[in-house]
Amino acid sequence: MKKRELDAIQKFVSNTGATDLFAYFEVARDADIETVEAAVRRKRAWAQGQQANPKYRQTAIWVIKNVGLCKRALGSERGAYVGEITKAAQSGALEVLGNVLDGAVYDHKLSAEREEAVLDRGVQLGLPDTVVERYIEDYLDRHDARRASPPEFVDLYEVLGVDPDASSAEIQQAVARGLDQAQGLNA
Repeated sequence: MKKRELDAIQKFVSNTGATDLFAYFEVARDADIETVEAAVRRKRAWAQGQQANPKYRQTAIWVIKNVGLCKRALGSERGAYVGEITKAAQSGALEVLGNVLDGAVYDHKLSAEREEAVLDRGVQLGLPDTVVERYIEDYLDRHDARRASPPEFVDLYEVLGVDPDASSAEIQQAVARGLDQAQGLNA
């Protein structure tokens, strides 16, 4: 399909409040050609009756003039049309995801927790994981950013000076000693 045709379809469906031609003609994306043609005929018949109605005049005229285009988009060129509307939907979602990444990347680093949040947001936006992961990689490259290293493991038993098998009371005593020492340093 030509870009001009796709733009005309997008403008039309936007004006009608539909998401795409499938929604406007009330057919499934995998509907057979007979179902599509019947739906187009129904809308064309409706449009014939609405040409004089000021409320629906523009919509009716567009449908009548573009019956062939609609049949091609929903029939013989369905793959191209579906590919374009999917790409357009992903484009909008990726723009939102870019804004999410702008907030998630701090000091040119993306932490594992924030990356997980970005992946979750991508799922909420209806994007496949592979698309989101590729977008994150591209974003990091474009912004000279990287994934943050995981924090180093700190053995709290060692810091407190207790055995890992220590009882709860022994651990509490070690914490209290540490607090007393810290307060003594601040005094």
